[in-house]
Amino acid sequence: MNKFHLFSFLVFLAVSSAGLPLCAGEPVEDRLTEVTSERLHFDYANKRAVFTGNVVVSDPDMQIDSDVLTIFLNEDDTVNRIEAKGNVIIRSEGLHSRSGSAVYTLADQRIVLEQEPQVFREGSILTADRIIYFRAEERMIAEPRPRILMYQEGDRDLKL
Repeated sequence: MNKFHLFSFLVFLAVSSAGLPLCAGEPVEDRLTEVTSERLHFDYANKRAVFTGNVVVSDPDMQIDSDVLTIFLNEDDTVNRIEAKGNVIIRSEGLHSRSGSAVYTLADQRIVLEQEPQVFREGSILTADRIIYFRAEERMIAEPRPRILMYQEGDRDLKL
């Protein structure tokens, strides 16, 4: 990959929302994605960018905090999947979670949470060994051993 492709990749990260195209007439600021970390290692040969140390991904649809975030690219330099590891917190409209790892695949908009995942929603906590969230369909699969804790209104505020 030459310098132009690296520049294209960095521009892509700056103006896309995890691979979603900009909409005509939509202000660029409304679709900006910002990734910050202590360090970035870009591996040209393996088409991979690894962000380490206090990683924060902010875009209009989702915020991800983690210790390490790896972005895997397709042959055409578009984002294929994103893997977050270590103290992963995800905040979005339909999902607030904590886990040890999370993998987001763009093709099917699926987030797989593992390593003691917890999903928080409207005063309830869902746990399982693995929780799979399908963003486009707004549905979840928790397996094996799912457990839900439901608090009565006013008992406890469970926001992250």
